[in-house]
Amino acid sequence: MPSTNAPELRCRNGIFRGKCEHHVRVFLGIPYAETPIDSLRFRAPRPPRPDTGTHDALAFGKAPLQKAENVSRKELSFAMGEDCLRLNIWVHEDAVNRPVLVFFHGGYFRVGSTEEPVYNGQAFVAANPDAILITVGTRLGPFGYLDLRSFDSTFRDCNLGLLDMCLALAWIREHAESFGGDPERITPFGNSSGAAAVSLLTLMPQAKGLFSRCIISSGSCLMTAGEKEYARLAKAFLSETGAKKASDLADLDPASLPTIADHLHRHACLPLRGSGIPDDPLTSLREGAASGIDMLIGSCTNEFGYWIPEAGGLLPFMKTVLPGLFLLAGHVLEGKDDILEAYMGLFKERSQAECAFMNDLIFHGPCLLQARAQSGHARVFRYLLTYPSPLEGLGSCHMLDTVLFFGNRAKRLFGESPLPESLVHGIQRLWIAFAENGGKKTVFGDIDGWKDMGTDEEEVLLLDETMRVAKDPLHERLKLVEKLLEDPLIRNSFHAFMP
Repeated sequence: MPSTNAPELRCRNGIFRGKCEHHVRVFLGIPYAETPIDSLRFRAPRPPRPDTGTHDALAFGKAPLQKAENVSRKELSFAMGEDCLRLNIWVHEDAVNRPVLVFFHGGYFRVGSTEEPVYNGQAFVAANPDAILITVGTRLGPFGYLDLRSFDSTFRDCNLGLLDMCLALAWIREHAESFGGDPERITPFGNSSGAAAVSLLTLMPQAKGLFSRCIISSGSCLMTAGEKEYARLAKAFLSETGAKKASDLADLDPASLPTIADHLHRHACLPLRGSGIPDDPLTSLREGAASGIDMLIGSCTNEFGYWIPEAGGLLPFMKTVLPGLFLLAGHVLEGKDDILEAYMGLFKERSQAECAFMNDLIFHGPCLLQARAQSGHARVFRYLLTYPSPLEGLGSCHMLDTVLFFGNRAKRLFGESPLPESLVHGIQRLWIAFAENGGKKTVFGDIDGWKDMGTDEEEVLLLDETMRVAKDPLHERLKLVEKLLEDPLIRNSFHAFMP
């Protein structure tokens, strides 16, 4: 039941009145930046203005502009708009100096919302009062990843979605003590493109000093795009809007923006290399650009299983979606037939080989290379989720580890089946232990034999109904994919064959 005395959070930009349920204080929709409208549209985020007024923090901020069908579904619907630079806090009422976990959701930098029920932090903090959970909304698609510098010299920044994240982390660090957090133990984490974003934050000057550890789930610093892709996006965007000068973009009718997001949905909107992030992020990691930032990183054995429901089931996925992706990857990887054929020799069915190859190329291989690159400069721990979804064909699929962390059942991945309580608890305590201790000796004292990657590269923590350290079951396969990903031309082509 809600507390009779609503909790208040005093911040530089106002006093925010939330609610308290089952000893968990909840503050929703707190702005960490000025709303990027009118003359602030397509520009770096600005800190919120100082404010002494009192504001309700009882509702989520708006979902970022994106394809309408992603936020308006039969089972739930979210308001969408530019007023999306807001964050949500779940904290136990007795919290003092607690570690703070800051989540950035996935969605290929194009879709998603913090209002998704799976990202609700109530259950997590109720079960783990020794940690604080924050979810953050940022700009997506062309509104967060568009380069307009050649269009008008007054536009000086791109990768605005990443800059949003930097400002959110700065706001959290500034106010951590006000809501019971430890500003020295802030741990950003993410899934998929959210994990890619966090990986890239480790390399950005704007994020320097904001955190010293991070958690990466099924994403990597390879998820970027180059100038050619951005030029195509800018051309399509300017054609869609008819803009001739900067003021035309400031004057865009807000009602037209969802349509623009719809029409440009299929364009790659990944972070732009060479603009606030390095030209080759992996090489920069190897050279120590993120030195001192400890990393917990992993993936799920059958990542591509996540997209089976979208394809209408296992058979349609195997017959249509997967071969199409595989052929596209084969085009990008032209001349690498020996590696592709080697995968065919590892499996009885061609479809199994194709799925394994795509899993390794897009997820497992990049995670391994990123872990190895960072292991020379900080402590790095690797995991592999092997626990399968109870639904046919999905296996241990993309997003499953994140669902287990939050402890909220996602019907798409679990149907009517309950979550495995012991694994949910195990993953939650694992993430919290890392957020509490980072690279100290006592990080995972209760997990026998789990060492950082610099000690033993072949071993990984397998997450299933029980947790155990073992040789990575994908180790031999990943040797094949590593050869491909060492080619900068290939690892800079991720925009071409992402799901």
